[in-house]
Amino acid sequence: MASELIEGRRKVLPDTELAGRLSVRGHGRAGGQGDCEHCATRSACVVSALELTELRVLQPLIRQHAFRSGDVLQEEQVSADTIHVIKVGSVFGMRRGLDGRSRPVCLWGRGAAFGLSSFYGERTQVGAVAATAGRVCVIRTDVLAAEAARSPALHARVSSMLSGAVGHLAAWSEALRLPGIPRQLAYATLLLSQAQQSAMIELPDQKSLAALLGTSRETIARAMTLLEQEGIVRRHGRRLCEVVRDGVLALLASEPSSRPAPLTPGP
Repeated sequence: MASELIEGRRKVLPDTELAGRLSVRGHGRAGGQGDCEHCATRSACVVSALELTELRVLQPLIRQHAFRSGDVLQEEQVSADTIHVIKVGSVFGMRRGLDGRSRPVCLWGRGAAFGLSSFYGERTQVGAVAATAGRVCVIRTDVLAAEAARSPALHARVSSMLSGAVGHLAAWSEALRLPGIPRQLAYATLLLSQAQQSAMIELPDQKSLAALLGTSRETIARAMTLLEQEGIVRRHGRRLCEVVRDGVLALLASEPSSRPAPLTPGP
């Protein structure tokens, strides 16, 4: 189990306890049943490959739950019996290092699925910890596998999403290869915009962003102020931020020497 989480909390939720631990907060059907047919995330979901008649049969077996920032939604290196699809909110992908500490390695957003390795009988390779509040749809792996056995399109969709998850991890790795924290943070906001499918994004807290980019909270605060001053992002309160895509791309395309000096990580 992860010994240290983003907010310093320890909330481990085994799959068998998920339904009892997470409360439905007024957005799903009574009892937490999902409403796939009318869901705004449906086009990005793993079940998007199903015909409407097939989806209606499967829908009663999909449960919807709310989560809070810091909730542990999946452990690393376990044989999961459920697959989760993010309906609203952001979730950190966590990886345990050689030193035994778990660290965030990516952020997932709306439509992303985790636990897909269980579809192939493999253990999970990353953990999942909620970065913000949100909602998740949960489907048992054996139920999805049985449906995929009847639907080649669904089976192909699962494979495609698992492949895409590898590319998503690579994209977050790219962010850390950029020179200077401001560029890394700007790239991260662009990835968040893609994940949340909106130019207006909900930011994780600065401590979590610092952990994700391998720096200090103070450095993140200074870098965010710099990006705001240059019009690359527009803050709306503490957690909402509008990402100016052209501004981010212009920053990334510029020579490091032609921009303000990169901030160095704090202690």
